[in-house]
Amino acid sequence: MDNPTRTHAADSPTRSAVAARYTLHEEIARGGMGEVYRATDATLGREVAVKVLQAKFGSDSGPARRFAGEARITGQLQHPAIPPVHDLGTLPDGRPFLAMKLIQGETLGELLKARPNPSADRGRFIAAFEAICQAVAFAHSKGVIHRDLKPANVMVGAFGEVQVMDWGLAKVLGERPRVSGPRNAEVSTDTADPERTTDHHEGDDSTADRTQSGQALGTPAYMPPEQARGELDRIDRRSDVFALGGVLCAILTGKPPFTGATGAEVVRKASAADLADARARLAACAADAELVAVCERCLSADPSARPADAGEVAGLVAAYRAGVEERLRTAERERAAAEARAAEQVKRRRAMQWAGGIIAAVLLAGTGVSLWQANVARQAAKNEAAQKTIADEKADAATKAEAATAAQLVKTQRAEADARAKTKDVEAALVIARERTKSLSDVLGDFVFGIQNTLANQPGTQELRRSLLETARTGLKKVLDDARKQGTPDSTLVWSYFRMGEVEMNLGNTLAAEKEYRAGHELAKSLADADPKNAQAQHDLSVSFNRLGDVTLRLGQTTDALDFYQKGLDVSQRLADADPKNAGLQRDLGVSFNKLGDVTQKLGQTTDALDFYRKELDVSQRLADADPKSAELQRDLGVSFNNLGNVTLQLGQTKDALDFYRKGLDVNQRLAAADPKNAGLQRGLGISFNRLGDVTLRLGQTTDALDFYKKGQDVRQRLADADPKNAGLQRDLGVSYGNLGDVTLQL
Repeated sequence: MDNPTRTHAADSPTRSAVAARYTLHEEIARGGMGEVYRATDATLGREVAVKVLQAKFGSDSGPARRFAGEARITGQLQHPAIPPVHDLGTLPDGRPFLAMKLIQGETLGELLKARPNPSADRGRFIAAFEAICQAVAFAHSKGVIHRDLKPANVMVGAFGEVQVMDWGLAKVLGERPRVSGPRNAEVSTDTADPERTTDHHEGDDSTADRTQSGQALGTPAYMPPEQARGELDRIDRRSDVFALGGVLCAILTGKPPFTGATGAEVVRKASAADLADARARLAACAADAELVAVCERCLSADPSARPADAGEVAGLVAAYRAGVEERLRTAERERAAAEARAAEQVKRRRAMQWAGGIIAAVLLAGTGVSLWQANVARQAAKNEAAQKTIADEKADAATKAEAATAAQLVKTQRAEADARAKTKDVEAALVIARERTKSLSDVLGDFVFGIQNTLANQPGTQELRRSLLETARTGLKKVLDDARKQGTPDSTLVWSYFRMGEVEMNLGNTLAAEKEYRAGHELAKSLADADPKNAQAQHDLSVSFNRLGDVTLRLGQTTDALDFYQKGLDVSQRLADADPKNAGLQRDLGVSFNKLGDVTQKLGQTTDALDFYRKELDVSQRLADADPKSAELQRDLGVSFNNLGNVTLQLGQTKDALDFYRKGLDVNQRLAAADPKNAGLQRGLGISFNRLGDVTLRLGQTTDALDFYKKGQDVRQRLADADPKNAGLQRDLGVSYGNLGDVTLQL
């Protein structure tokens, strides 16, 4: 119910009207149409909730019909999370009332407001959200949409049970409306509470099922744009999905999608799909990326971009929660194994200490007080020397820390200066591009690629990198606008879409990237269909499938990603077979195999992943052998070996994994030695050492594992020292220290 207020009903005029069967007690909630009382059913001797239409509404009003419709619809929805209706009756003045299950608890809205911060107890609220989705999914399966989903309309019981309440605005899809009255005026929203249900049809309800621009039913703060604009014939299951996204937004950020100083401002934002504030809050909420992606997808302004129904949303949330639980189980298993190893080591040490103590007691039994005094003197001297050494080391460490900080500052300043100089070079290239055949889109594409490769591994350049990407976005937007005005659908325009999508992906705007990639794909497909023999058009089509696979995978739509990657492989295979000497097409084929290996492994299809990775290795090996000086092709080869190491280890083929990891290490060592200042290559080398440590430890080769872990720790220490603010590098270093601790316990 909306914003419940609790009052006593001792003198309520309604009491006598329903006293024949129900004894009313205090009012427990009040909404846009009804007021709810706790009551006792005299016939069955049980507590129930009795909902009565407010006296201000006539018996023939739209709210009265919706009230009766609520009982009829809810009575058909037999689901544990939807409160059952026990009885429907009529007051002497013609107003309806209904009796339903009494839910003891608080609304989800009240519970969310009581949190100290939006991250508190997040797991519990996500579990409740999944239950909400399941209840709405059941309604959707019966052709019923709620149209007013929000935290205030969800009750959470004392034992965590969830009930989706207030189906007064529910609608049966496909049901023909009754036409029986004049259109009535709208209710002003200038002072309306944006989180309270609005009712813009005070009279006949026939208009509620026809498109009436500017008229709406529901709660503005959670309302989908089509509902806020009064486009009622467009409201369907996806409209409920938007509201579910709003509930998830409130769970993750503490606020609904649309907020404002007045109800009118909130309605305006909802009508315009102004979600900038909500997306900013989601980006800053520190929730898992999978959850944020689900929320953003549900809150898509375009209904076709949202999940099809609540069942799909429930599936996405269930998959996320299953992943979290699996990670927790894995961590618990690893913790238990580490504790067991530590306990065993403690037992061994105690046994050795016990045996050593007995031997020492026998040897020292005949010694006198003089030996003890000499030992005390020696120990005092050692303590004094140790204290001096510690003091010297602390002073030396402080000096080194100051020097490292200064060196890092100089390094960062130089990196920024170099990057800005390179930026000037690119800006100059933009001018030159106007006078040459190379298009502005190509130059901007090179610009984006340069930002990724030049700045991605340089410390202290995050803000500069973002600024340059935004500059590239502005330029690409102009390219796209000009091309669309000129009406020149060609490969250049396709790649402009791809580059814009890449910029959005790098800026973290996944849904915006999906939109650009889909536009590029539609154009690429039309060009490829128009000229099947055009190799460039076919190549663009394969790239578009892979880009769509990348972005859907980022959004958690793993099955869709698999389908896109498979279609991309089909096209790449045809092109590579037709031109086997074209290294570029062969490399594209290897990329397709790699992507399919990644997504099938993520889906648990490990045998398929092994097959795809082996095919990737065949391509990578041929290309690397043909051009051994190409660092890019050598990197591809190293990735192939490591992928095969990962999947064979997952399949329990530990010796095969060891062989693949060793070959991957050989490649990474050559690359790191050739470019020692490339932090990305150095990090890859550290990962190789760490993987070899893991697999040799699993094979019982403890000494080898210790050696690999030490080498990995050396690499990671250098990287962490060079970039102390990089959380990822510091985390890698912590993992290395943990690995060294584990393996030394086993020696």
